[in-house]
Amino acid sequence: VNILDGGKGAFGTEGIVSTSRGCPFCCTFCAAHSIHGRKMRYLSLERVKEEVDFWIDTYNVDTINIIDDNSLGDVDRMIKIIDYIGSRGKNVFFANTLSFVPVTKEFVDCLVRNNIKDVHFALESGSARVLREIMHKPITLKRADEVLAMFRGTDIFVKIALLVGFPDE
Repeated sequence: VNILDGGKGAFGTEGIVSTSRGCPFCCTFCAAHSIHGRKMRYLSLERVKEEVDFWIDTYNVDTINIIDDNSLGDVDRMIKIIDYIGSRGKNVFFANTLSFVPVTKEFVDCLVRNNIKDVHFALESGSARVLREIMHKPITLKRADEVLAMFRGTDIFVKIALLVGFPDE
């Protein structure tokens, strides 16, 4: 939602922040690498805080919408970013789906303490063969189960993106 147009989304007014670019994964259907490359590049934490402060201080947004290609390329760094946004009393929303691979208990705890209410993960298929041989996803169903178990008992609504009818599935 463009705050400059006065729009309000599901999370109120939103400021959009890109904290990094790139993704090292080679998922078959993803085009992020063709735009931003496979090498991860990060804004400094100071720069991210400046952008967050700009949206909050200038437009009093309710939510910071993070639009990274791979938000969890550095989980510890993202925890610091979420904690900073939370310290400013604002919500965090991830516009792009997250990868199950790097999720840690510390990340889930960070989401809980900052009152994050929903997250979206990219599983893409419930078939181990399709994930491995066709999509080339860096995830296993076992890892997805492990991560989902970390969210049990929290108030976080977990959404999972699935592609149905992928060629050769």
